[in-house]
Amino acid sequence: MLITRPRRALKRLLLTFAFLFAAWPLFAASLSAYTLALGAVVAALLAALTFRVADDDRPTEPLRLIMVPLALLYLPYTIVRIYAASFGLLLRLARGGVTPGVVEFHTSLGSDLARTTLCYSITLTPGTIAILADGDHLVVHSLAALPDTPAGDREAVVGPLERFLGRAWS
Repeated sequence: MLITRPRRALKRLLLTFAFLFAAWPLFAASLSAYTLALGAVVAALLAALTFRVADDDRPTEPLRLIMVPLALLYLPYTIVRIYAASFGLLLRLARGGVTPGVVEFHTSLGSDLARTTLCYSITLTPGTIAILADGDHLVVHSLAALPDTPAGDREAVVGPLERFLGRAWS
């Protein structure tokens, strides 16, 4: 990749470092000088290695003000859904109602970020794993697949998550 925009690359590097370093005390649970210095070194190293990961020449979407609060609410929402799915899967296992299968569907989410977040959320949910994501086409393995009802499978696997992400990132 040619470095045609050094100011943009420097800005991206500094922002990546800032986010990584800001998150460091949350995970380290300490504000000692040693811990902060180690955090700065690790954040700088990770920023240098990863700041270009999402850098491409495609036009980016403008950040809408509604995205930020909805994106911040998505984490607790997803955690609640993960716990609910855990108990649902536990009940299915206890009752012998596990019906594994592969569900294929197209998502209505338009941005790569929204589709990636959806795939990660599917994979974090117990009993499901995203196998393939090709544009808007997703393939998911589910332990709760319903025979002969692809629409029901789609709704069970991604319905609420996709609707929430659609409001946040569409």
